[in-house]
Amino acid sequence: MRWRWIRTVRAGGILSVYLGLGIGGVLVLQESCKKPACNGVLCVHGYCDEATGSCVCFPGYYGTSCQVSCVHGTGSDEGCTCDAGYMGASCDTPINTTIAGVYRLVDYCPGDTVAVEYAEFRPSASNPQDVHIVSFGGWLCNHRPITIRMRLQPNLTGLILPDTQRVCNDWLEVLYAEGDVMGKEVRIRYVYTDYSGVVPKTETCTTYYTRIDP
Repeated sequence: MRWRWIRTVRAGGILSVYLGLGIGGVLVLQESCKKPACNGVLCVHGYCDEATGSCVCFPGYYGTSCQVSCVHGTGSDEGCTCDAGYMGASCDTPINTTIAGVYRLVDYCPGDTVAVEYAEFRPSASNPQDVHIVSFGGWLCNHRPITIRMRLQPNLTGLILPDTQRVCNDWLEVLYAEGDVMGKEVRIRYVYTDYSGVVPKTETCTTYYTRIDP
């Protein structure tokens, strides 16, 4: 059988047409169509490699379509792996924002007088895991709330005191603190030394907070 090859070009690819005589002299038409490898491939932040038909991402972008940006983390086709202290699909959300808000003291150290019944958990701007607890324990120092800094753990359910902290002109020293985050409730157990008297006094206390903002 004798074949004659005719090559024509049409939109969307190359049309190759083969003409020849088949068995019994019947005319046979055979067509093959080869589309470009990148036809229909969308690369949001990158370009398509014609040899493979896959996206090549610009620096800082990941995913099969280069659609993922990892602000504080590293990525792959499966998504982002966030650095410590960050969360979210793009690792752009500090974890300390999850417990930021206004809280009411629902319980405090027996025998103490609470001057302020509300506290505010403020995210630290310098560390994505740290939270500044304003009006800690409901105490005032020179008519101003006492503030301590605690660190939210990656599991988002635990708080620790990262270091010993002296507050209120050094008359109060928080030696140890750990907390549990239970939805909108936070329980903090801590040990402090009061230097305001003639003899320093070390106490252990547990304070409960309930979040009241949305």
